[in-house]
Amino acid sequence: MNKNEILARSRAENKNKDIYEQEILKQANSYAVIVLIVLATLFVAIQIFVGEGINYGLYALVFSGNMTIAWVKCIKLKQKKRNVRN
Repeated sequence: MNKNEILARSRAENKNKDIYEQEILKQANSYAVIVLIVLATLFVAIQIFVGEGINYGLYALVFSGNMTIAWVKCIKLKQKKRNVRN
């Protein structure tokens, strides 16, 4: 197998996506989740101190984003495993 064949296979596997860019997007996603949780906690704390009670809607929004990410990963990874076996 020569160099061009290896490069062609690598491009086909990665679908011409940059691996470094994919890793940066994963890190950005992690940081975004942390910022969402911190902001939701801050807003809930402010609402409690102001006397408006607890708004669970903020946490529902934050964790629905996390839940969606987890579902997409689960579905996509299961599809990849099925394709590998077939």
